[in-house]
Parts: sequence; structure tokens; C-alpha cells
Amino acid sequence: MGTGDYWCFPVTAGRCHEQVWCHFHDQNDREQVASDFLEFVAQYGLKSSTDRTLERRAR
Repeated sequence: MGTGDYWCFPVTAGRCHEQVWCHFHDQNDREQVASDFLEFVAQYGLKSSTDRTLERRAR
């Protein structure tokens, strides 16, 4: 993400979940950002970092 935050997949009992989460390093907080990897790529992977920054500011 360029900010120290990172994307992750939760793992339970050695099994990776489909959901994609974001871990915010400065708040030690997590947020689910997509229900599966395809949704994640469509929502985040196909946009520029400028587009994502503008979207975060609009919230």
C-alpha cells in the first residue's frame, strides 16, 4: 500500500480464507476489504494509487 499497511488473508488451522483484509500498522487494526481475491483485484488492483488516495479522502 505504500504506507506500512499491508493486505493479508486470514489463516485458521492452517487453512487460508478467501477474504482479503487490510492491516493498518499505525492503529493495529484490521478491516475486511473484499470477500475474495477476484473482488479484491477488481476493486484495488486495477486502480492507480492516486485513484485509491482520492477515494480514501472522499470517505
